[in-house]
Amino acid sequence: MTLVIGVDGLIGGGLYRALKSAGGAVLGTTRRESAEHLHLDFGRPEDFRIPRGVDVTVICAGIGDIAACAASPQETSRVNVSG
Repeated sequence: MTLVIGVDGLIGGGLYRALKSAGGAVLGTTRRESAEHLHLDFGRPEDFRIPRGVDVTVICAGIGDIAACAASPQETSRVNVSG
């Protein structure tokens, strides 16, 4: 099973949909509340446990907005680097 982290983004969402449409066993994560995907907030990664059966994880999550990174470097570093 493949776990795609960050299915709300362009790349993660596209990968998730492609794997699903190919009939692959795939799970996705989102930092938003969702009935379809697992909840994962890179601001608090210690709250997340990888589900049983996951063989591959693809990380497509992070804060990519340059203005947000410039405005809040400590917070975005905590998400993009530490998380």
